[in-house]
Amino acid sequence: MRARLICLAIGVSIFVFAFPRQGVGARLISLRFAGHVGLIDDIDNLLGGAISVGDPVAGTFTYDLATEDSEPQPCLGLYLHLASPNGIVAEINELPFRTHERDVDFEVYVDDCLFHPADVLTLTSWNNIVPIIDPGVVESSVLSIAFSDLNHEALASDALPTELDLNDWTFAFGSVHIDAGENGTVFIQYSIEELETCASHEGCGSPTCSDGTDNDCDGLVDSEDPDCMQWCVHAVKGATITGHAHMLTSLMLLVLFVILWRYARQRTSLLR
Repeated sequence: MRARLICLAIGVSIFVFAFPRQGVGARLISLRFAGHVGLIDDIDNLLGGAISVGDPVAGTFTYDLATEDSEPQPCLGLYLHLASPNGIVAEINELPFRTHERDVDFEVYVDDCLFHPADVLTLTSWNNIVPIIDPGVVESSVLSIAFSDLNHEALASDALPTELDLNDWTFAFGSVHIDAGENGTVFIQYSIEELETCASHEGCGSPTCSDGTDNDCDGLVDSEDPDCMQWCVHAVKGATITGHAHMLTSLMLLVLFVILWRYARQRTSLLR
């Protein structure tokens, strides 16, 4: 019995570690944005004066099209995301503000009700990592991005948008709010002046892995991106081993598992 349990543990380990792990059914969409700071309120100097009006802003937001709508009203959509890489990343004058990848609490709200003043799309991250001087004093932080269209033409339904065109929206802006309790607060508002959809992924052999661009908006370029290495392992002299080698290794491990399993069964029979 003990030998069988050992073999079972080996088998589970093979499947967990030998094969790439991906979200089941995930349909991620990422968009890259850019703009400038329009308002900064940091009277308590929690950011050390590092951000001023006019400073550049660049970042990305990611959500999963497979997420279910938790809002019952027909023209409203509320999509709750609790796993990375969903969330917001914003670099404001090169200071990083981002959704906490280990504690994601990120929601996308869609309002396509004709009896409301505008089509509205908001993205809000409630658990974040922020670059204030003393991170230990942060009690809460909120990263938010909002789009609104007074013409009621930007949204076709309350479903998560599969694409976004900045020209379809009347207003687009982002904000950061940090509450440090008795130590003070920070509020930043910035414009969104550029918006583009990122590539869904990068992969070995793809032109996107050698064009000097972060195509999938994860902050990593070409060979620095693990996605470009998922099915490629670059040897010391630059030789490349393709995904076939990865599969061969996995099959060898499976064969080893079968051999050990049969041995365990034979040992159990002898003990009987």
